[in-house]
Amino acid sequence: MAKVSREMVENSGINVDELVELLVKNAAAELTTFYYYTILRINLIGLDG
Repeated sequence: MAKVSREMVENSGINVDELVELLVKNAAAELTTFYYYTILRINLIGLDG
C-alpha cells in the first residue's frame, strides 16, 4: 500500500523526499512546543495540581 501511495503522490508532481523532510521537521517543532507548554503548565500549577 505504501508503494502505491508514494507512486500516486509522485505522479501528482510532488517531491516525496522533500515532503517527508518537511513533515518530519514540522512534527519535531510541534513536539518541542507541546513539551515546552507541558513543562510550563506543570511549573505554574505545581505538583499538587
